[in-house]
Amino acid sequence: MNNKKLGKTKSRFKSILSYIMVGIVSVGLTVAFGGNGKKEKVQEVKKADDTAAVASDNANGNEGKDITFIDNWYMDTRVKFIMDGIWHRMGNMGEILDTVKNIRHTSELSWFREWNKTAERVMAIGDNSLAGGHDISAGDAYLRAANYYLAAEVFLHVNSEDPRILETYKKGADCFIKGMKLLGEPVTEVSIPYEGTTLRGYFFKTALKEKAPTLLVHQGFDAPIENTKYIAEEAIKRGYNCLLFDGPGQGLAIREQKLAFRPDWEKVVGPVVDYVETRPDVDKDNIMLMGISMGGGFAVRAAAYEPRLKLTIVDPGYINCYDIIKDMLTPKLVNLYEQDPVEFDKKFLELTKYDVGLRWGIYHGMWVFGCKTPSEFFTKLKEFNYEKDVDKIKCKMLVMDGTGETWGKGQAKKLYDELKSPKYYMQFTEEDAADGHCQVGGPAISTQRMFDWLDENLGK
Repeated sequence: MNNKKLGKTKSRFKSILSYIMVGIVSVGLTVAFGGNGKKEKVQEVKKADDTAAVASDNANGNEGKDITFIDNWYMDTRVKFIMDGIWHRMGNMGEILDTVKNIRHTSELSWFREWNKTAERVMAIGDNSLAGGHDISAGDAYLRAANYYLAAEVFLHVNSEDPRILETYKKGADCFIKGMKLLGEPVTEVSIPYEGTTLRGYFFKTALKEKAPTLLVHQGFDAPIENTKYIAEEAIKRGYNCLLFDGPGQGLAIREQKLAFRPDWEKVVGPVVDYVETRPDVDKDNIMLMGISMGGGFAVRAAAYEPRLKLTIVDPGYINCYDIIKDMLTPKLVNLYEQDPVEFDKKFLELTKYDVGLRWGIYHGMWVFGCKTPSEFFTKLKEFNYEKDVDKIKCKMLVMDGTGETWGKGQAKKLYDELKSPKYYMQFTEEDAADGHCQVGGPAISTQRMFDWLDENLGK
């Protein structure tokens, strides 16, 4: 095969993986082929579904304009989320770039090894500073180490039994709270009673009011709640309390307690509201909820059935998690899934051998949704359909969206259009440099616009 034909073959195989995976994960991460598999394997997978070669540019959004760090779009997008931590003292550009240059784009272990090595080195800086009585320097180092530890463990999810997942995540969480305390941040670790156990949270108390409106925040498919500290810090500066918490399927709830995602998310948010109502520093009439990434779908469900929520923010808004996947799978794969799940599982798992992002997405998804096969995972997602719940929402809603959104594109606008409650649609564009999933790369502009809207609408 000449170079021109080989390049075309690889390009079409890249289209297959991208077209399959757009929508599988919601943490805002798009997967494209970046591996260097054998030529015959590329040809073999291409034959699996020739129809997948259509419209790869549409599936990939603005792929051509993305900055490349590791030569794998999935890994590159994760790097941008890690970089978002720089804005709030959870990263250093030099440390991040020095780490990514050593990562192999086809290797989960390479990703883990390099980020873990950086985290260990930066944590040691914190330890040395602390021993020398330099609390601020130590706190800064611990926060950066937290971000790197939490980044490191993600790719280990291809084997959910790997003990390093829990070990590394806990190191990150420990560094996080240690750094926050050393920096004098008004945050307290809390345990929220939940169905015979507890959910973990971080309560940030504003100094501007004795009894303040309180924003509850949870993540979605895969991101750690610690990486959302910038929302909490922006909240307390503006006179809001903020509670960051893990729900089932997230953080230590899945890693330590094996609690998988559940569709009736009001059963998760309800106990969190119960908890904050016990606090004397919370204005019970002004409790708000924010769901991020796939959590934007979960928050839609909670808003429909938890009447104590004054206001709900979804970033972005999802109303049908299964459709995120179904709309992006090729017709042949959809038909195979519906007609022969066993054969579908076999072929889909074969595809995962050729791309690290695809492999991570499906194995992580099976783990956090409590499933054993790809077909079981897709079937489970059908329970996360909130289209019939939208008209039950009574609270005010802020629906955030981006023109470059590739995961469930159009669902946020559909949610907004179907809402009968007071609502506002906040769109981010390429001009904002924040048009991607959850405004990756643009947390400063997204929080500014979100909190400006919140200031203008709370109590109105």
